Amino acid sequence: FEAIKRDSLVFQSGGGVGHSFGKLRPRNSPVSSGGVSSGVISFMRVFDAMISSISAGGKRRGAAMGILPVNHGDILDFIRCKTKEGDIKNFNLSVMITDEFMKLVCDKKWDVVITHYINDTNEKIPITCGEIWKGIIEGSWRNGEPACLFEDTINRGNTMIKLGRITATNPCSEQPLLPDESCNLGSINLSEYVVDGKFDYESLRYDVGICVDFLNGVIDKNNFPLKNLKEMSDKTRKIGLGIMGLHDALIKLRIPYDSQDGLDFANNVLKLIQSNAI
Repeated sequence: FEAIKRDSLVFQSGGGVGHSFGKLRPRNSPVSSGGVSSGVISFMRVFDAMISSISAGGKRRGAAMGILPVNHGDILDFIRCKTKEGDIKNFNLSVMITDEFMKLVCDKKWDVVITHYINDTNEKIPITCGEIWKGIIEGSWRNGEPACLFEDTINRGNTMIKLGRITATNPCSEQPLLPDESCNLGSINLSEYVVDGKFDYESLRYDVGICVDFLNGVIDKNNFPLKNLKEMSDKTRKIGLGIMGLHDALIKLRIPYDSQDGLDFANNVLKLIQSNAI
């Protein structure tokens, strides 16, 4: 509930949040008071109700990312919690998947038990790799959720691993972030760099430097709703420089989107952006 209070201040200022709910006990697990836990989904509904009550900055509906590790006992409830249209509407959902789980999927070892849940009669019921993967696929086909995040891949690229493992992202998953870091994003429109049928790599290289300088300045100029957010943002200075207009650029260059030339172009552009941003 302290997290809900902090979230409400972020939403009031026009921001959004991302949460991993993996530390919460699964439904029907015993708690110290002698009762049992109501589970992850019940707490997500409380967060969702708060978000509905506070439109972000009074201008738009707040957005949140809800994440659950693939080995959590509530994982099937989590995967299915938005089956009914309008349920938990303020959250995007992602399952945090490990390399180990993906290897089981690739090897089609559907019967391997990943975790367990406790049913209403206190029985411990196994949850298999196949049940989880089928649930993710059906949800993605039905309404685009849940998405997948890849914990080991994310943390192999975590340049600040000494501060901890990354377990969550911003509301739309552009940036995996440590606790209290802020999402600070900018996009470069690739379509604007196609001149007379050729791509202007030199102009893009120059503009990347300007964009990085600009986003870095945003960190210093931004008004943060909470002190700890400012402290962490000043400490790590995370920025996210992305792209838009890739398809439009390919059309102007007369390169098919689904071709090897299209893949090579995207790869070259993103390598240029990354190296020059660094």
